[in-house]
This record gives sequence, structure tokens and C-alpha cells, in this order.
Amino acid sequence: VFLGILVPKRMRIMILVQRDSNMKPVVPGENCYVDVSAEAFLADAIAYAVSVYKSAANIKLLPAEERFVRVLDSPSDSDTLDMCSGECGWGKDIGAAGATFRRFMRTGGAAIIGRLVLGLGAPVVVFAVRKFTDGNDGAGLGPLQDYVTVDFCKDESTMAHEIGHACALWHTEGSLMQRFKDGRPATLEKWQVALMRQSPHVTFF
Repeated sequence: VFLGILVPKRMRIMILVQRDSNMKPVVPGENCYVDVSAEAFLADAIAYAVSVYKSAANIKLLPAEERFVRVLDSPSDSDTLDMCSGECGWGKDIGAAGATFRRFMRTGGAAIIGRLVLGLGAPVVVFAVRKFTDGNDGAGLGPLQDYVTVDFCKDESTMAHEIGHACALWHTEGSLMQRFKDGRPATLEKWQVALMRQSPHVTFF
């Protein structure tokens, strides 16, 4: 990496869109309502993530399933629809919300479940949530969890930022990993690229 040689690698992601109690997908959602499908609404966030990881780290983002986006078949309750970050997010992870997220993750095919069990090449699972009660736009609990949560009504860079947390990156100024201010730079530092490319989520196959 530090010599400028980046052999192409791959990372898979799976975006799971939750439904509210009325079976309405949270994307686009009440706070960012437009009359399009969830997949169409998420196209910009997906394109941003694909572009930044390809250009900055030569990592090709691929859908873990046939498509990047799947709307869940059953409704969620407020425990997973309305999320929080930091210590609050960790509290939810060890409680009912974390158990529910892991159950939703197991609704993928056998290949996805196998990757999640083995760890190597496991997809980063992105849950679309209704809102963050602490005002944030997303949360990633670091490399110990295979999922992140995102309010897609905020900034298109949020998903790419949270995927970085799942690959062991932490907050730093002047890169994709800075806390949200007025947008995030679509760049990564060399050390961030080196660290990310060592993540179990990032493989040659």
C-alpha cells in the first residue's frame, strides 16, 4: 500500500431495509419522502460507496445477494427502527435489538450464512433505520460486529463511513472517516487503506 501497489480486492455488502408496524419500508421514509422505490432511493449512497472504495483503496464493492438492497418481509419494532450510537448502541447490541439484527442477517442464503459463520469474506450488513434518537446519521460498532445502522435520509456518504467502522477504521479528520459536518471527503489516508484491506470483510475472492 505504502509503495502505491494495490492489488484489487473485494468486499460484499447487503442493505436490509426494515418495515414499520404498518409494513411500510423505512426507506425513503417520512423524513425524506419521495415517490420512488427503496432501491432507487438508495442508488446514490451505493454509488458513492462503490466509487470511494474503488478509487481510494482498489476495493470493489459487490452485492452479497443478487441485488444490493432487500426489503425485509416482516415488520420491525421501535427497538431496531429507532437507533442510537456510542454506548447506547452497544447497549442495544447486547440486548433485544442486537438479537433481532442477527436474526434478520440469517435470512440470507446459505452462502451468506456460511460466510458470516466463518468470518472470512462475510458481508457488511447495512440496516436502514427510521431515525437515530441521538441525532446521528449512522452507527458502526467496529470490527467485532458484521452490521452497521444507517439513517439514509441524511448524507449519502454515511453508509460508506459506517462500512469503514466495520472494517476497523475510527474517526479521523480530513477523510471519509471524519464525523459528519458539512459532508465528508471521499478519500482515505494510506494507513486507513492498509488497515481496511486487512479486514476479514475484504478478500481476493
